[in-house]
Amino acid sequence: MSWNIHPSDILLNEDQIQSGVERVALEISNTFPTNEPLLMIGVLNGAFIFLSDLCRRIQRDIAVDFIQISSYGQNLCSSGNITIKKDISLSVFGRSIILVEDIIDSGHSMVFLQQYFALKGAKKIYVCTFLDKKDRREVPLNIDFCGFTIPNHFVVGYGLDAKEQHRCLPYVAIINEEKE
Repeated sequence: MSWNIHPSDILLNEDQIQSGVERVALEISNTFPTNEPLLMIGVLNGAFIFLSDLCRRIQRDIAVDFIQISSYGQNLCSSGNITIKKDISLSVFGRSIILVEDIIDSGHSMVFLQQYFALKGAKKIYVCTFLDKKDRREVPLNIDFCGFTIPNHFVVGYGLDAKEQHRCLPYVAIINEEKE
């Protein structure tokens, strides 16, 4: 099977993405007092590009760390079993944190992370996502900062992948699956 991306499949272009990142960065900058320590935790691998662009535009000091979880593996749909592959190295105890995700669909992974960091003593847990697929939500979840709400399509680019392909595209595109 191969993945073909055509210009008509582009859902968000580079300019739209950067405008969305700027908007979210401003919202975050205006939400937190500059004297409050803030930790942003990126969910690997998909959120690394969004988090990188975002933290350079936030108008305050922040600490950054990463966690890697798995529920997809090499599949295109979640197995439902969430495991931690790489944990953070900074303490969250008594700190406000922002979990930064590339895309939220069912919500199970983010709810898992919220519970995980609550048990580690985080003071307040905020959720920030580049893309939100509300139509796929299976659990209640409040998203504090959102780049874009998108329809229920499988998308790649700007950190999102399909079997580790297309992650570094500067735009977001809908994937069309074609059998060879």
